[in-house]
Amino acid sequence: MKALAASLWAALSTYSKIPCPQVEFNARNRRFSLCFFPLVGAVVGAALVLWLELCRKLGLGGGFQGALGCLIPLLITGGIHMDGFMDTLDARAAWQSREKRLAILKDSHTGAFAVMGCAGYLLAHAGILSQAAPGPEAWTLALGCVLSRALSALNLLTMPSARPGGMADGFIRSAAPRGVRAALGITAGLCAGAMVLLGPAGWAALALGGVCWALFRRMALASFGGITGDLAGFFLESFELCAALGAVLGQGLEAAL
Repeated sequence: MKALAASLWAALSTYSKIPCPQVEFNARNRRFSLCFFPLVGAVVGAALVLWLELCRKLGLGGGFQGALGCLIPLLITGGIHMDGFMDTLDARAAWQSREKRLAILKDSHTGAFAVMGCAGYLLAHAGILSQAAPGPEAWTLALGCVLSRALSALNLLTMPSARPGGMADGFIRSAAPRGVRAALGITAGLCAGAMVLLGPAGWAALALGGVCWALFRRMALASFGGITGDLAGFFLESFELCAALGAVLGQGLEAAL
């Protein structure tokens, strides 16, 4: 139990700004950390559901709802995944060798493509959230936040490491492969099953999310030779945006029909 608790605190302190006890950042304490990665998504998802419900009860406008709603994940996570999203955009924009792209991923400087991509992402996310409503859409958004992290962690465990010795590679080496993969697989399966039960919003979210997952794996292998922590963050942010778009479009299509 102590090992699980230490892994929980290690996961929360690494992937979020949620207050929690601090533990030594070593291989033993990180052993099951990836199992608890989706828990951060559950917190983000719950916050989004509560926010949409509050906006409905107070009669707040869609613009206000979307603008503040897209900041909720950043406030809870500290922007760690958005950082990976931006780094990946800069690296992909460089028509350079694989080694050069990996070096750009590691570079702490922010390029023009990262800034433009981040601005575009936040605008798109705010626009999508401005159209979301409590109910199937909100719950699909919440489940998407959990599923994105389960799949992101599974990507880390199933794809080759593009940068041996990096932070993500350290998590992989210190993880208990069978137990962690099983826990993440069960989590992903339960999330997908729940989204199916939510109807068109969940179906469309899964469809767009599945396309995002397939395209990401192809891109990561072709452009970088595998996965890194930054690429995992890029996937997470991309998946959540696609799932959110699917939720809104699916629910809108059902209403139109």
